[in-house]
Amino acid sequence: MSTLDDNHTGARIKEQRRLARLTQRQLADRLPFSYALLNSVECGLRPATADFVAACAKALNIDVTVLTGQRVPAALSAFRLRPDRSRIRSHAYGPEGRMRHVRSDLPDRVPTGC
Repeated sequence: MSTLDDNHTGARIKEQRRLARLTQRQLADRLPFSYALLNSVECGLRPATADFVAACAKALNIDVTVLTGQRVPAALSAFRLRPDRSRIRSHAYGPEGRMRHVRSDLPDRVPTGC
């Protein structure tokens, strides 16, 4: 039997489950894992695998980092993950709105009959 503090992954799963107002049985019904495994992980008797944590996060509709205890650095939290579409369009399309060749070593037409 391991002696873990209340800051292990299982304890965070339990906390988030309670915040979602779910019983262990209700959460287990949403998981592709057994009720016994959920109980063991929450009690700290068994370690939580990455697949188990991901399934719990999906069932609880929260981010995995909430359950793993990992923090996203502040510099990354403000980082835009979407590309700037205006740059992509202006680079790949000419002023007429038609696709233009971006690389100069490419021929204007691809030979047919290959």
